[in-house]
Amino acid sequence: EGVQEFRQRDPIALRVRSERDGHLTLLDLGTDGTVTVLYPNRFVPEGRIEAGVPLEIPTAAMPFRLRASGPEGWGMVRAVVTPRPLSLPVTDEPLLSQKDGAVLADVAARALHRALSDLWTGSAPLGEALPVEGWSTGIVNYRIVR
Repeated sequence: EGVQEFRQRDPIALRVRSERDGHLTLLDLGTDGTVTVLYPNRFVPEGRIEAGVPLEIPTAAMPFRLRASGPEGWGMVRAVVTPRPLSLPVTDEPLLSQKDGAVLADVAARALHRALSDLWTGSAPLGEALPVEGWSTGIVNYRIVR
């Protein structure tokens, strides 16, 4: 649907529809270079999603709100649906921060790899492939403006 534009503190609602049943994870690759798990979170620790059933996050019943934050610039939210829940920390803190001019995609890949590698291999080196059979993914690009 193109790029979504937000001003600081604008409310954000994400609508997700999956082609398969599974566990939804939403990762924000922020304009400040951080990678943060938006969902599931400490308020809603279970991220089940049913095939074909649209899910809005947050719903009015969920005890949290999403608001645009960070400096002006480009970011992305990646939705990942997996057969079983991902073992990601449930925290308000970013998984990883961008440092020393690292490319944002590399920051995201490292955060995901670090969080997921123990699910299958115990301690996979960064270059080792992780099995992703049964995964679905989607991206929403956004821009924070003045």
